[in-house]
Amino acid sequence: MKPTRSTSNPSARRFDFVALEKKLERAVRRAFRDLTKAHPKETPCAFALYSDDGAMTVCPAFDLASERDARVEAHPDDAEGYTFSTPEWALEGFGADDEFEKLCTLVRSRVLSIEESAQPFGAFKAELFETCVRTLERLRADGFFDPYPDLLVMFAVSDGNPTAKDERRMMKRLNGDSPWVARHRRWTKSWGRR
Repeated sequence: MKPTRSTSNPSARRFDFVALEKKLERAVRRAFRDLTKAHPKETPCAFALYSDDGAMTVCPAFDLASERDARVEAHPDDAEGYTFSTPEWALEGFGADDEFEKLCTLVRSRVLSIEESAQPFGAFKAELFETCVRTLERLRADGFFDPYPDLLVMFAVSDGNPTAKDERRMMKRLNGDSPWVARHRRWTKSWGRR
């Protein structure tokens, strides 16, 4: 008789993305409170959640209007890279430190135990990334970002290689008809000419 895998082992069960989404939403809200407290005179012009290609992290990033303007003025030929690349932003990994540290531990533990789980790594990674986008999408729909009418909202993968089509789809979902979407489209169309 073939032994069966115990479902009492947490790593053998499917990952709870519904609970993750709730935790992510709370962490994003806390990150914005932390930003207001630490930088009361600054205006955020961009916010992102980002992960890595190994799906081991979920982190926040902010860009500040004053700092972006200074970077773009110093390097006008790289304006789009400074605008849409979270590693160039003013505050990468800033805000809700405890919450995001716990989220990173949660997803990293899952990835490290993936061989024992009922879900393959590719499916887990895809659902993790989708959960990040869905969280931001819901916050946008709920009006959370309304106090920042020109805010660029993104999801990024720090060491990934997304297609321009996937990037444009994400931008449209998170920013609707914002001018950021058309600007991002022009930038991604230039990738093939570089």
